[in-house]
Amino acid sequence: TPASIVVMKPSTGAVVATAQNSYANDVGTPAFTGLYPAGTLVDVIEASADRQKIGFSDAARQFGLGTSFDVPGLDLVTASLPDGQSAVDQFRGVSRTSSAPEMKVTPFGLAEMAASIARGSAPAPMIVGGAPATVSGAGSPVAPAVLTSLRNTLRDNARSEGVSDPSVTGLAGDNGDDRWFLGTRGDLAFAVYIEDADGTDAAARMTNMLMREMASPSE
Repeated sequence: TPASIVVMKPSTGAVVATAQNSYANDVGTPAFTGLYPAGTLVDVIEASADRQKIGFSDAARQFGLGTSFDVPGLDLVTASLPDGQSAVDQFRGVSRTSSAPEMKVTPFGLAEMAASIARGSAPAPMIVGGAPATVSGAGSPVAPAVLTSLRNTLRDNARSEGVSDPSVTGLAGDNGDDRWFLGTRGDLAFAVYIEDADGTDAAARMTNMLMREMASPSE
């Protein structure tokens, strides 16, 4: 089934690695442009919005979700939001609704969210050194108390989901049979997304594989 990985640096926004298996390649570039129903991610954003007493879409944009990034050398989308107000939503013709569960997100958007939690605000991504994205519709920084709570959640969730590297913090989630994991390790933020996954821990298992490969890269 299609699987995608995106890795970036929270400190600079640099996209340092991406991977898709052959099934994902068959449908294009889902790592950067594949919009999937956000599933349990909605609960995380709703909780953040409630704690800060802001709207759902405002909370999402704090994590770079729904923000429009014009990145030299890379075509990407972060998410589509229920209010349909972002340039991305209008360009892609996303149906407008007031229901938060209609939010959709890309694997890149999940990595951008992980980077935002690590950094405290959403970094402008770049694929070409020294050429960061032009940003439209950026969100405000996340409130410090919310950041602390999220970072604690990511630390605890990574262990409970079976991620073996103690330096990894992260959050697992799902939508139907799809599974995802967004996480950080040092100055790296990453996301794993698997469609129609084989088991509830599939994204955590792929994360463990990713960490092992990163520790011993091939020549």
